[in-house]
Amino acid sequence: MRIELDKIQERALKGARRAYVFMGLGVNAALDERLNDYQLSHITSIQLLKDGLDQDTVTQFKEAYCEWTINSSLRELLESFQFFIEEVYLCLIMIKKNAASPLHVKADVRRFDKKPFPSKLAYLEEQFSIPIESLESLRSINKARNCITHRGGVEGVQNSVSPTAASQTDVFVQALGEVDGHL
Repeated sequence: MRIELDKIQERALKGARRAYVFMGLGVNAALDERLNDYQLSHITSIQLLKDGLDQDTVTQFKEAYCEWTINSSLRELLESFQFFIEEVYLCLIMIKKNAASPLHVKADVRRFDKKPFPSKLAYLEEQFSIPIESLESLRSINKARNCITHRGGVEGVQNSVSPTAASQTDVFVQALGEVDGHL
């Protein structure tokens, strides 16, 4: 059996870089007061909205776009990391069971795949004694994504990500990184 951890890791890192770039492009575009063109009719020859909508409406579009961009980027980040975790689990369970092929651990992989994302991380810690230093940060990012996706950005008690949030409209994301932004 040959484990190519570098390739597995690179796929996760590529997803993180994509999420970062897409969030940067999308949020910067949403915040740029010069960008107000919402039509694609010059490209698609289809027009779904009339030209010349008032600035308040365009501002609402841009606010919704900013939220959508952040949510999509968080989802991209989490899905990339989840793929990495699933591949790491496959390697670990094959080593633990001395399996010659993924087919020999198919039932284990199926059970692991059914677990929700944060539970997968806790399971790796528990079953393989792998400390996940960023577990709380990843849980926090997952809760923020759930908050944006399912409750329009309003933090719910079931997904509270900060015991000190000033109100239910505050979302707190705990993340790792140096002051200069490098992970």
